[in-house]
Amino acid sequence: MLPPGLVTSWRDRAVLAVALALFVVPAAILLLAPKPGRFGFQMYSGYGVVTATWTDRAGTTHVLDLERSTANPRGEVDWPSFLPERLCARLPQAARVEVRRTLPGGTEHRAVAC
Repeated sequence: MLPPGLVTSWRDRAVLAVALALFVVPAAILLLAPKPGRFGFQMYSGYGVVTATWTDRAGTTHVLDLERSTANPRGEVDWPSFLPERLCARLPQAARVEVRRTLPGGTEHRAVAC
C-alpha cells in the first residue's frame, strides 16, 4: 500500500481517487460490456468459430481447412455472406458448400448449391 504520511490532505486524496478512477472505470466498463466489445479487452473473443464443409456429387461431406483456403479466418469477418460462392469456384468437385459462424447469440450459416 502507500507509505504512511504520503496522502495527508483532502486534496491528495482527491487526486489519488481521480487517478485510480481513470484506470479502474474504463477497464470495468470494457470488461462488463457485451462481448465482443470494440477496442475492449475481449475485442474478438465473442466471435466464435468459423467452419466450412462441402459435399461432393456422391454425397460425401468434407470439412474444409479454412487456414489453407483463406489468409486469416478471423471471427469478426462475415464469412457466410461471400465465402460459399468463392469456395464453389475453387472446388469444382463440390455440389454444395456450407459456411457456418458461431456467434454469442446463435449460429449464422449459409449453404450454396454449386
